[in-house]
Amino acid sequence: MPEGAVPLLPIQADFFDTPMDRRHHWNQSVLLDCREAPELPALAAALRDLVAHHDALRLRFDQRNGAWHQAYANTEPCPDLLWVRHAASEAERLAHCETAQRSLDLAEGPLLRAVALQVGERWQLLLVIHHLVVDGVSWRVLVEDLRDAYQQRRQGQQAVLPARTASYQRWSQALRANAATRDAELPHWQALAQVDATLPCDDPAGPLTIAERDAVTLTLPADLTQALLQRAPAAYRTRVNDLLLTALARALTGWSGRTQVLIDLESHGRVAGVDDTLDLSRTVGWFTTLFPVALDGNGTLDGAIKAVKEQLRAVPGEGIGFGLLRRFGSPAQQAALAEVPKPEVVFNYLGQLDASFAEDSPWRLSSGSAGANQDPATPLSHPLSVSGQVQDGQLRLSVAYARRRYRSATIEALAAAFRAELEAVVAHCTAGVAGLTPSDFPLARLSQAGLDALGLAPQQVQDIYPLSPMQAGMLFHSVFGEHGSAYTNQLRVDVDGIEPERFTTAWHAVLARHDSLRSGFLHRADPPLQWVARQAALPVLVEDWRGRGADEIDAFADRQREQGFDLERPPLMRVALLRTGAQRHHLVWTVHHLLLDGWSTAQLLGEVLRHYAGEALPASGGRFA
Repeated sequence: MPEGAVPLLPIQADFFDTPMDRRHHWNQSVLLDCREAPELPALAAALRDLVAHHDALRLRFDQRNGAWHQAYANTEPCPDLLWVRHAASEAERLAHCETAQRSLDLAEGPLLRAVALQVGERWQLLLVIHHLVVDGVSWRVLVEDLRDAYQQRRQGQQAVLPARTASYQRWSQALRANAATRDAELPHWQALAQVDATLPCDDPAGPLTIAERDAVTLTLPADLTQALLQRAPAAYRTRVNDLLLTALARALTGWSGRTQVLIDLESHGRVAGVDDTLDLSRTVGWFTTLFPVALDGNGTLDGAIKAVKEQLRAVPGEGIGFGLLRRFGSPAQQAALAEVPKPEVVFNYLGQLDASFAEDSPWRLSSGSAGANQDPATPLSHPLSVSGQVQDGQLRLSVAYARRRYRSATIEALAAAFRAELEAVVAHCTAGVAGLTPSDFPLARLSQAGLDALGLAPQQVQDIYPLSPMQAGMLFHSVFGEHGSAYTNQLRVDVDGIEPERFTTAWHAVLARHDSLRSGFLHRADPPLQWVARQAALPVLVEDWRGRGADEIDAFADRQREQGFDLERPPLMRVALLRTGAQRHHLVWTVHHLLLDGWSTAQLLGEVLRHYAGEALPASGGRFA
């Protein structure tokens, strides 16, 4: 169990740099409807189990000499984690929620408060946790563990929860050490200093506090939500976030009249490349990364989707370096990033929040109010905040704003434009279109123009990458040499007792199993490239040659070899199965050496025969060539 000091993460340091009077009241909360009246002793015990198991819930904060410090408390869990309250009205229920929201203590704890609320015959469970020790990913872990601990305690058992993963302390230390390795990212962030971050505003002097916050909420129907989540990303190999941000960028550029908009993105922050020895899959804490991106939503819809996708992929290290360099970089690095303007809008997509609530869960997410998560006098981080989450199969988008800076009609118009753009994006991406962008094939190092010039059908392309030096030499001689067929290999063998249809099926299965067998070679590209087709139809010729002589079979095999291949169009192999007797066939397998050498050819034929015999084959080990 970790002990001692924990260096602040950049997002935590930002929190303590924000002036506010009531830092203890800055929470995240979840309100749950209970399917039945809770067993209160079991619930109280499960909450203690939760705090004992997740170290971040033991963190405490104090200010010394003008600086805030974070460390683990060595005390037992607070005895009053669970409050039980009864309410005769909605106003009384909400008052209990508000009291719980204000009950946390950064220095002494607890940083988690649970309230079992009885309203008439109905029960609810409110969970309030200070944001300094929790984020969206953490909530999924905590809710699942609380459910499991509660069910075990109800059965009179000690709670046994999944093993801990790396501590928040180790992650914080790894981040500090990693900051020194990110100097090469600085030019990317410095370039954003040239982007105008301002957006239209009805009253720039309007106050920015939680008390002044209002929101317009949009709900997409289930069919449109499912199309967005499941079908639309395939068109341009995007993530859901890419499509949401394309729609938002188009709405904002239309509103502002600018070609680019600067947006702060919130990310889960548990990124690879910092210390890959650390498993954070079940670690609780505030990992969020906040970083700016400049997005271009102008032009045609397909062009905007591609541009936004590439701009997001160009962000180094999933954005984690911005906060690290700004907070923990050298003085020169910190000064350079201080020139980057702060965006006026922040975006966060939270995913499917109700995924942790299975049918056997004792709770389900409630749509009721859980009270104010932050003190009303707390400053807003941004004048505009756009967030999205999927609940009950529907995407809910919220555009929050400072109502004394923006008229409600202004934000309603912006939200309507956002919705219209998102509907257009989903309709476009589910209409059969397809497109590729350079980030799909990082090894090929292509520009968008260079990728488009290859002339490949996007639906067919699985991958594009460079040739090995040996392949490059063979490709040159195959295309320009006098004897290009010299690189065509052929295997001939007599096979007894083969069922041609089943044998053909085995060949098709092995072709589908190995990506490299579906490769083509783009010799006109500069430099030449290898591409992998998602599917390729293997030419298999099955003919009855009984009664023909060996000379005729030899001549046929020679023609197969001399015929050559269109090197750009896979597969660069073909099979002929010539029946020469009652139970005998002569196999003529012709394949280009760019795919397979002699040893690999024999290996692959063995795999075909094992598949034919019904043997289970191990997972593909990669390329044969």
